[in-house]
Amino acid sequence: MRLPLAALSCGLALCANPVLADAPPLRFSLLRTAVTPAVPDALVTAGASWLQRSSSNHIAVLVQHGSEYFLFDTGLGRQAKVQFGKDMPYWIRPLMEFGQLQPARDQLDAAGIGIKRIFLSHTHWDHLGGAVDFPDADVITPAAEQVYMRTDTPPRVLPSQVLAPNLHWRALPLQERPYRGFARSYDVYGDDSVVMVALPGHTPGSVGMFVNLSPQKHFLFVGDAVWRVKELEQHTRKAWPARAIADNDASGVLSTIELIRQAQQQVSGLGIVPAHDTEVHAKLGYFPTWVD
Repeated sequence: MRLPLAALSCGLALCANPVLADAPPLRFSLLRTAVTPAVPDALVTAGASWLQRSSSNHIAVLVQHGSEYFLFDTGLGRQAKVQFGKDMPYWIRPLMEFGQLQPARDQLDAAGIGIKRIFLSHTHWDHLGGAVDFPDADVITPAAEQVYMRTDTPPRVLPSQVLAPNLHWRALPLQERPYRGFARSYDVYGDDSVVMVALPGHTPGSVGMFVNLSPQKHFLFVGDAVWRVKELEQHTRKAWPARAIADNDASGVLSTIELIRQAQQQVSGLGIVPAHDTEVHAKLGYFPTWVD
């Protein structure tokens, strides 16, 4: 199979991800690393019922592009209980407890899959916790997020995670290039298959990830911009005081939510995947099930 001129011109030794003449395989899978016990929906989503209860997943998203695999978020990792016990404040522990721990590294090792890059939606404890299990991987997030994570405190950011000595931090080079309504973006492979977009609000450097499987099948992973797809459908948001604890910039979150709604209207076949929505996750299935 021939390489295109663009790949040849940069030299095979320098091209980390040369694009083949035919589109490389693209698919993703959800790794459920832990589950938070069910709480009343009213504690999660504004205006929801106190009588209905839902659990929350902690997931990592495994993406395969050609021969490369990478993670978007890590969920909870092998050191989750130690990190939690050391840094999580006692006053909020009952709401943050988790069970059914299955670290992403354990699941991937069993499948013989190696990871060299981890992109983060943001650096809160339940999205970053498993990164220390991948000492050979680059951990990639915008520069603004790396500043934020060193100034915020528990229960959002845990020092035992962000200051871990074996993490290789890299800056995500978001560009002032609009993509599907979002002001800044980064095309990971240069082929419009996987595109990171800025989703500021929940944290200053929060990002989402478009995975474009076909002209009719797209997914946008939104991290914690919303916790449930129902928040988009019902024109609501996180419950108070949850958003007061979790969200860095309330007005920024509202602006980002509106951009996500507009993308839903403009991009045919767009599925929205929040990081903790068990209902959405169950429909997509869990690793080793793939969506392609």
